[in-house]
Amino acid sequence: MATSFVAIQALRATTNLTGIPVVQTILNTASLVFESAKVARSNRFACIRVAQLVNETLEIVRSELEDTTVIQLSPGVSGSLERLNGALEIVLGYVQSQANANFVRRLMPGTGERDAREALSRALATFQTECKIHLQIELRRLLTRRTEQQEKVLEILDQTADGVTDAVSELQTRTLPVHRLLFGRDLEQLALLKLITSAPTSSPARIVVLGGGGMGKSTLALSILHHPSMVERFGEYRYFISCESAASSGGLVSEIASHVGIFGDQLRKRVLAALKGAQLLLVLDNFETPWEAMNQRMETEKFLGELSTLQNLTLIVTMRGGERPLGTSWTTPILEPLSSLDLTASRQIFSAVTDLTTEQEQSTELPQFLNLLDGIPLAVTLAANMAREESIPALLRRWHDDGTTAIRTGSSGTVDRLSSLDVSIKLSVESSRMANTPGAFELLQLLALLPNGIPEKFSHPSFKSLPRATSALKMALLASSSEDGRLRSLSPIRNYVLLHHPPPYLLIAPLEREYVEMTKIIGKLGTLQTKEVLTQLITEWANIESVCGYCLDHVIEATWPISIVAKFDRMLHFTAMPPSALLERVSASHTAADRLKVLILLRQVCRAPSRAAQSVLCRQAIEIAQVVEDEPLLAEAEFRLGNSQADPVVASVHLRSALSRYDQLGADYRMQQGLCWEVLGNKAFFKDAYAESLEYAARAITCYDATGHITGALTTQIHMTYIYLRQGLARKAEAVALECLRLCLSIDSLGSLDTIYEGLASILLARGKLSEALQMNALSQQYHQRFGSPPALAFQKEIQSDILIEMGDILASRAAFDEAARLVPNRSPWENLCHIARAATLARVEGSYDEADSFAHTAIELSRKLNASRMEIYLHLILAETSLDQARDAEQTAAVALATEALHRAILSLVLCSRINNMLHLINCISLLGRSLLAAGWDSEAHSVLTWGVEWSARADFMTDHAVMLVALARLTDKTQSSAEEKRMAWETALDKSRSLGMGRLVADCEVNLPDQ
Repeated sequence: MATSFVAIQALRATTNLTGIPVVQTILNTASLVFESAKVARSNRFACIRVAQLVNETLEIVRSELEDTTVIQLSPGVSGSLERLNGALEIVLGYVQSQANANFVRRLMPGTGERDAREALSRALATFQTECKIHLQIELRRLLTRRTEQQEKVLEILDQTADGVTDAVSELQTRTLPVHRLLFGRDLEQLALLKLITSAPTSSPARIVVLGGGGMGKSTLALSILHHPSMVERFGEYRYFISCESAASSGGLVSEIASHVGIFGDQLRKRVLAALKGAQLLLVLDNFETPWEAMNQRMETEKFLGELSTLQNLTLIVTMRGGERPLGTSWTTPILEPLSSLDLTASRQIFSAVTDLTTEQEQSTELPQFLNLLDGIPLAVTLAANMAREESIPALLRRWHDDGTTAIRTGSSGTVDRLSSLDVSIKLSVESSRMANTPGAFELLQLLALLPNGIPEKFSHPSFKSLPRATSALKMALLASSSEDGRLRSLSPIRNYVLLHHPPPYLLIAPLEREYVEMTKIIGKLGTLQTKEVLTQLITEWANIESVCGYCLDHVIEATWPISIVAKFDRMLHFTAMPPSALLERVSASHTAADRLKVLILLRQVCRAPSRAAQSVLCRQAIEIAQVVEDEPLLAEAEFRLGNSQADPVVASVHLRSALSRYDQLGADYRMQQGLCWEVLGNKAFFKDAYAESLEYAARAITCYDATGHITGALTTQIHMTYIYLRQGLARKAEAVALECLRLCLSIDSLGSLDTIYEGLASILLARGKLSEALQMNALSQQYHQRFGSPPALAFQKEIQSDILIEMGDILASRAAFDEAARLVPNRSPWENLCHIARAATLARVEGSYDEADSFAHTAIELSRKLNASRMEIYLHLILAETSLDQARDAEQTAAVALATEALHRAILSLVLCSRINNMLHLINCISLLGRSLLAAGWDSEAHSVLTWGVEWSARADFMTDHAVMLVALARLTDKTQSSAEEKRMAWETALDKSRSLGMGRLVADCEVNLPDQ
């Protein structure tokens, strides 16, 4: 952090000179950032990166303030410094937040660093803009004062000039076009300045600036003309000449002659003579106009070559396209054609032009809108000017309705390439190069449908010479090759082509075979080939979605897009991505054949928000599949119907029916057989038939292993961890779950992560790792949100409520529970049972004992109807806990009666637990039995039970129950004749364990009862 200290010292010196109080505040905030970054425990390298960015920001602030010679700054500069300090405070908050992070944070996706960097970049851009405006005002004043001196120098030169320099006296100076704000082109500007300043005097620079329409070529050239170093070097001999109206070499000569004040005959010779002598900087903008026509190109290149021989002339030529004129020795290194801007630079342009409010800056519509403009500076600038009068949501709607025609300023009769995005793109699309190259226009039409472009090795029957067509598009800069070798067009160009030159179906039809072949590899998802398959599928998905959407709109008779959309939804679901908007559209299609309707229905089942909705869709699919006699689809519909049933008995009937069909279909359906066995195992688990569940899980894994379906084996093993947990094998359960997580991440199986995180949260809760359990639960919720599954998300919210109760945060627990209730207003019987049981628990810890009793008794009746023995045990435990809580505050007779009732509930729970061999609930029952005996006055028996429970909870690693029983033993020690030291040791042991687990309620209990020394 040594460099940070130097930057601060340098800025302090500048502050003392300028006397700006707000800079002192900036320095203090920056110092805190540097100190906090040194001690960050989590994401240390990210904190250091952010601190380095702060250091670079301080250097820029220092540089800008050094350039400012006026003590009293403008209100704009002062306000931008205030906003910069606000951004530094956001950075400081992020860096300080890393001080107490634990290892689980690494698994949680975060945006803190990105938000901090973006806030700092936005504030710095605003500051630099204000400083540039301030300096421009000062520069104009300086130039005004120097005008008289320069005129006197010109008079002296005129009087002493020879025959050649007499021509120089003919040159007229004109006011340059206004300097436009330049963003995102710092590297290009620096490269141009370096080429000019490093060129020898006898051989000045000849530079060509290439780029597509609207890429900012003119703006970059103007920034060079207005740069202080160029003003000092060339003075008034800086010329910006637009070639837009020059259709030939003669027109170009006339344009230059008119600009420098030369009229009459022999213009070409007189212009060349006039340009000799003084050091000149000449920009020929839009040079493609006189150069583009093939019948004029040779003569235009000849004249340009003559200009380039002038040893006093520094020449910059800007051209639309990617091809340089011949006959000129261009200064090296030659600049690459200007590319589109990144989102940060686009934001800077938009903010500088529009002066966005904080609310607009933070809106989700702005980045969405800017992404549509794809970093084309002209498009961003025009849109920003429009945003002065219209809201961003309104502009978004106009784009979707009118496309590129919506992005323009001025009246319809005065539009040109600088005021209309449509006109700018049209000039490139209708260029002679495009017109004279066979297949170039058709390739552009095809690319308009393919946002992710085409690969380097691409074949299509419509193109006899694809390399030549590709070259033409690249030369016109209507498309470019990215690092991955794919040829792409920018979004506004694609939009323009689709709007004005929609591709014919002849170009689209050959894509059908390619996309159908791609659907066949979707079945490899979940195998060792998952990464490779996903790379191929995800790369093409944007293209597939675009092509299918276009066909659904314009080629009604084509049905293959319906099948493609339905099949690719499996890939989206696997990667935890939301369904395509096209899925809903194809669902409403009236042209789909019956088989396609079944396929669509089955994908809708996977996306349905509730079991009831899934069941309805499955029955519709079964009915149609029976009519068309499609056994694979019928088997899948039966499987999904069984999976949607909450009742394990009803579910098993449908699952076994599906399994029977898959068995008859043969070995090609081994993976589907595995799915059936897996879900049968899950349903057996909910019946507390653990041995049966493990048997089915083993059969499922055998099927998955035979097909190499790793994801299926992983999810099955995760369900097995629930059984291990209930068998008292908590450490094994956690080890298996973590290994599943590792494998899942290694093959990018994001669709299984929700199940794994969910399982880990339950295991960590039982083991007493509450903080980590809460974080795993949060991750599970994130993935359920991505899947769009309200019932699953609501269930995880209820688990979150359970964890927060153990942590002692009752208010947060209530908030999580209420949110779960809002997510699923209509529940299945099983979901309703779980919800009522948790309502009973929450009511108990809130002290609403009557409500807790009512909820628990209602849930017991429901659990008996559903044959849910495990839930009945859990509910009797809740009733027992409620009685014990009430006994603490009751008078002696009532307290004994309540304790006796709790004891009866505990014994009943033990009896029920013995029937299902559930170690997890057994430890709960032992804990409750010991505490009930203690409350009823059976101290000796309570001591034996609690001692046994402490030992076995430690063996099973059920630390939550372990801590509860340690607290109960401490209470028992208080009632015995134990020494004061023994009593203190008992409470300290319970307190230490409760603190280590983060069990807030127990910690508070221990701290109240811990004897004084």
